[in-house]
Amino acid sequence: GEYYPDPAYPSIPQSAVSTAGAFWMQVFATGIMLMFVVGLTDERNPSRPTPGMIPFFIGMLISVLICLFAPYNQAGMNPWRDFCPRLVALWFG
Repeated sequence: GEYYPDPAYPSIPQSAVSTAGAFWMQVFATGIMLMFVVGLTDERNPSRPTPGMIPFFIGMLISVLICLFAPYNQAGMNPWRDFCPRLVALWFG
């Protein structure tokens, strides 16, 4: 089944997030991640960090996005990481 919002957070009512709302939250989080990673790795960006610090900043970004979106939609920002297990659960019950 669908678990959004996360049942571990009783302060968020179950009616707070619809399926469409969860989808658009995923799109928004993925868009933030995409823009941030492109900005960090673009060689034309004069204020980008040193190459050794880029993985740190990407990891911190993902940590922050998970902390923000996991209570609402389990933060499956990678569509295949989220979709394939759901297909297997659908097929095999």
